[in-house]
Amino acid sequence: MRKIELPLHEHETRSDLNADLSNAAESLLLGIDAQSARRFYSVNISQSFRLGILSSDLGPKPSIFIADDLQIAFVGHDCTVSIIDISKAIEKTSRKLDGAFFEFLIMPDNLQCIIVIYELGVQCLDVNGRVVWNITTDVIENYKLENGFLWLQIMDEPKPLTIHTESGTIKNN
Repeated sequence: MRKIELPLHEHETRSDLNADLSNAAESLLLGIDAQSARRFYSVNISQSFRLGILSSDLGPKPSIFIADDLQIAFVGHDCTVSIIDISKAIEKTSRKLDGAFFEFLIMPDNLQCIIVIYELGVQCLDVNGRVVWNITTDVIENYKLENGFLWLQIMDEPKPLTIHTESGTIKNN
């Protein structure tokens, strides 16, 4: 697996987004249950497949991670991670997060899992979107992935939380 940066196109209105999606051979719209959608994005996943995202504007812009060898895309948006089957242009599953999605991280020593950083925790998902491990925290202010460990700086905590990425166990600092 590798992370591929795909450029998001932001639309001014939902109507503009819908018009853009209608021009694609295949399209899928995520975030249809977003409360008070304020941002409207589209991205070309392949030459024939365009993905649309409705966003309530919680956290950063949506992020897309493509496991190109598996034809799977992970899409982080608002408080959700959606797993997309690219070959069928369908949402296989989605995971609700306890806070705003921040970022996907790749574990170089385990290419079958992806780490999801979100406002109130971190979880490791396998390529099918199943949770391998999950750790709930207070607000995450900073994080770093290094040498098989994930360091989380938690708000109002003097020391970072250290997590072994393979097992999800917390290391005593």
